[in-house]
Amino acid sequence: MQGDACTVCAYTKSTETGATLTEDTEMPVTTLVYGNMRVQLLSTSLLRIESKGQKGFEDRESYLVDNRDDWGKKVAYTKSEAAEGVQIKTAAYTVVLPKSGAVGETYVTRPTGETIYRYCGLTGSNIALPSPSDELSAWYFTDSPRVIPSEAGYSSTDSALPQQGWDFGNNATDIFVFLPNGSYKTLTSDFVNLTGRTEMVELKTFGQWDSRYYKYNEQTALQQIKDYQDRGYSIDVLVVDTDWREKTGGGIGYDINTELFPDMARFLREAHKLGVNVCFNDHPEPVKGTGNLLDKAEVDYRNEKLTMLLAMGVDNWWYDRNRSVSLNRVFPNYSRYATGMYAYQWITQKHYESIADINEYARRAQVSRSDIPPGPTSTIKRTGRGCLPRRRTCGCCWTALRRNTRRRRSKAA
Repeated sequence: MQGDACTVCAYTKSTETGATLTEDTEMPVTTLVYGNMRVQLLSTSLLRIESKGQKGFEDRESYLVDNRDDWGKKVAYTKSEAAEGVQIKTAAYTVVLPKSGAVGETYVTRPTGETIYRYCGLTGSNIALPSPSDELSAWYFTDSPRVIPSEAGYSSTDSALPQQGWDFGNNATDIFVFLPNGSYKTLTSDFVNLTGRTEMVELKTFGQWDSRYYKYNEQTALQQIKDYQDRGYSIDVLVVDTDWREKTGGGIGYDINTELFPDMARFLREAHKLGVNVCFNDHPEPVKGTGNLLDKAEVDYRNEKLTMLLAMGVDNWWYDRNRSVSLNRVFPNYSRYATGMYAYQWITQKHYESIADINEYARRAQVSRSDIPPGPTSTIKRTGRGCLPRRRTCGCCWTALRRNTRRRRSKAA
């Protein structure tokens, strides 16, 4: 910190002594403003404590937080003055706002007065959910750094705005405090309600996968499927590793290896006739000359090339980002793995929505090695921005990975 400002991120210790507590009755959830601090009582087991950013309090959907207003009946409260500051009392908990007005000094107690939450610093973009065996009095994460995606998602825009209109300029301390009272079901339910639900994937995704590093060609890949079926075994997804593409030294790029697959669309049609989906491995590298995942050249290239293969009939992507080279970040210290998955999700979803009714298109899955540092951006639902243990296995990530079922409210900050 340098004074009240962090020298690394956009965090500011925004305080205003002598403030009065007022309620913003226009908000759909119980919203209380105390100087440069805002407290939102989202439910009887979840609250938000937010410092005002450079553009004001934030009501737009962020990359991590999906649900700003759909929390049912407003939480009832009473307020009172105390020696340490203002108390906001609900039936389930009490929020104590310090006279300094500092977000980091705000704490929460049980109705009996026992303190169950105090702020211990920003959590960053990777944080593990607690274990079901942990004591679950309280848990929190911060939406930090706070990133507001563009309405265009992972598509390039004609706008002159940098980084395709994504907004990184309203970062501030934004804390979500979970108070499950010992119930892991309450914790996970609140987490999913806050960060967004996923669609169900296609049933085949839960079936038998065949995946190995092998130099298939059209004939041997189809024969692999037939060998399963001729022996009475089920196969639902065949993974074709890096050799589907022209060799470029590291299994990257999207030019088809026509020596092995002279007619890729034909191969995919034949696999589908046998009732099997096909998953392609992808080792993405940034487009030369780009330094950010949101640079226009990168966005255009990834959309064009992934869509080209999807249009031929590829069903699933194995986003193999566990390489020495990986896609660029969208923001310093922000998880490049989750935002890479978001790019693949967005492009896949956009393609399927373009060719079928949104209520009818087949749900597809993506695959990524799941040794992602656990956290909301490692995704809990789409495997959605949750918590995967740090291990080297393959896990499926829904087409809904991040933001696909979101309500596009686009509220001004």
